[in-house]
Amino acid sequence: MARSSVWTSPARPAAQRRTRINLRAAIVIAVLAAAALACGAGRPDVDATVNAMSTSVQSTLAAMTPAAAATATTTAQATSGPPPSATATLPPTPSQFVPPSNTPSAPTNTPAVEGPLRPNGNLLHAAARSSAPNIDAQGGDWPSPLPYAIDQNVFRPANWTGAADQIGHFALGWDASNLYMFIVVEDELHVQIQHGELLFQGDSLELQLDADLAGDFDSTSLSPDDYQLGLSPGLNSDTPEAYLWNPAARKGVPSGLTLFSRATGAQGGYAIEVAIPWTMYGVTPAGGLRFGFALNSSDDDQAGVAAQESMISTVSTRTLLNPTTWGTLQLDP
Repeated sequence: MARSSVWTSPARPAAQRRTRINLRAAIVIAVLAAAALACGAGRPDVDATVNAMSTSVQSTLAAMTPAAAATATTTAQATSGPPPSATATLPPTPSQFVPPSNTPSAPTNTPAVEGPLRPNGNLLHAAARSSAPNIDAQGGDWPSPLPYAIDQNVFRPANWTGAADQIGHFALGWDASNLYMFIVVEDELHVQIQHGELLFQGDSLELQLDADLAGDFDSTSLSPDDYQLGLSPGLNSDTPEAYLWNPAARKGVPSGLTLFSRATGAQGGYAIEVAIPWTMYGVTPAGGLRFGFALNSSDDDQAGVAAQESMISTVSTRTLLNPTTWGTLQLDP
């Protein structure tokens, strides 16, 4: 009770009581400031705590001594601030296909970049090339081993006995002018006695390409942007050949291709290398562009007989007249 009477004795002057209260408030602020320095002054959480307590003390001072509270508030505002901000092999002489120059180009058609992807088979990639490959059927400027296979039977499966009968491997590339392919086919017997429109009745390749994949993705019938191109290695004392079956309005020997072939020396095997101009497809190429795609190989094992005994493909679902059964090719950036 004696300690309590010291603070409340009416005998002490009012000015003395205010001096003691101000002194105790100053001590509280000093203690808080020292705690802030010891415990991490400058940290946003500590600053917020100190500022909140200091504001409470200033409010008490304002109620008791207006002049001292105003001075304390001005000092606090000057010293406090916002928290810091955070900070191939066997190279016989190749044969060359010399295309005509009178076939008109298709109108320009540029499919959407990063187009849709068909669910059939794996996505195939054509690598962007800074320089064109040497079209000579030797394969010296292509990856080894070749990354993709033609090994899915899609026509007369009873006549195909597996890789020992026929299998193909290939790679793709592109630049602003052409789509490039290098294909090596292993075959137990090479037979090709047909030409032109009938070259499929013998050992040959067939490239199917949907030049506007996004535009008619769900269409189950051929349209003018669906291409079927045949490539024959010749080799029976003939030069290689190319023939375009579809679109039907442009049927015939296509212009602008550069095509070489050679026998590999492995039984009836052969290699084909080709540069296909984008003008044939009416396409302006770009990295990320996607096309419907299937690469197929026809086989004839009857010497002296023209026949398509079987066909293998890059995609098991492939049918001739339904583009939705083909796979997908992407031009890599």
